[in-house]
Amino acid sequence: MVCDGPVDALWIENMNTVLDDNKMLCLSNSERIKFTPFMHMVFEVQDLAVASPATVSRCGMVYIDPNELGWMPFVKTWIVKFQEKFGQATTEYLLELFTKYVEEGFNFVNKKATQTMRQVDIGKVSTLCSLLESLLIIGKDVDPKLEESKLKAAICTTFVFCYVWSIGGNLRSNSWDNFDTFVRNLFDENPDCKVIWII
Repeated sequence: MVCDGPVDALWIENMNTVLDDNKMLCLSNSERIKFTPFMHMVFEVQDLAVASPATVSRCGMVYIDPNELGWMPFVKTWIVKFQEKFGQATTEYLLELFTKYVEEGFNFVNKKATQTMRQVDIGKVSTLCSLLESLLIIGKDVDPKLEESKLKAAICTTFVFCYVWSIGGNLRSNSWDNFDTFVRNLFDENPDCKVIWII
């Protein structure tokens, strides 16, 4: 069982009995549920600021620095869905777009633009993947059986659209023109991106 989110003192203390060797969940209504030996609890948390020493002592800790992990493992996991519909070659092309353009977008947004609210990079990548999934995988707009040049053009154009809304969707209006110029210059050299600019 994976619990993803902030630790709250109201519910984490109730987990102490599950985290013991006997793996017995004691509910507030006096009901008891015995976990099987192969069941495990995983807590993915930001910090343990409100967890008691009793809870902390029952858990093994693995600290992963967000800067070390990065956003690419998320993309590589997500892109498997894309491979099922479009095949290996097209998937590698899409992964190449991520590798080539996403980090440059983060650098621009973090250094030369003003964001409406602070947002972590993985949040932007998650939005980019969700938009691409809705347009390319779930939607019927792009036919996987197109010839290679047309398929690449369709994917690249869709990628640019999703890129603008995910990387730049959180920017304040005073940064829109600069971001527009940045994106135009960034994708101008890519022959597959025949985008009709209507920003």
